[in-house]
Amino acid sequence: MKGLIERPEWMERILHHGKAWDIRGTPTSKVGERIALVQCGGPQWLVRGHATLAACLPVDADVAARHENLHQAPGWHERYSTPHAWVLADVEECDPVPVVKKRGCVVWTEV
Repeated sequence: MKGLIERPEWMERILHHGKAWDIRGTPTSKVGERIALVQCGGPQWLVRGHATLAACLPVDADVAARHENLHQAPGWHERYSTPHAWVLADVEECDPVPVVKKRGCVVWTEV
């Protein structure tokens, strides 16, 4: 299974505060797949939950402004030239499971 790597602050928003759009700089081909949610940072990476990658939508500043409650990332448009919202659905938290930290992994890791 593929694991989407998230920093702790984004993981908390996904699991507990309704963040359903993960803004990324490129589209993904994994739409429809069930994925693990992997928290990076600290001495150990952890699988903290699972979700379905329900859609991948191109996003501009106007769309983002109307849906800030879904992405919860003000100022994102300054970082990406071709932003996309990776839409997460059916998010479920799980007991933390350690993941082997792999050098070079930035977006995805195998779990």
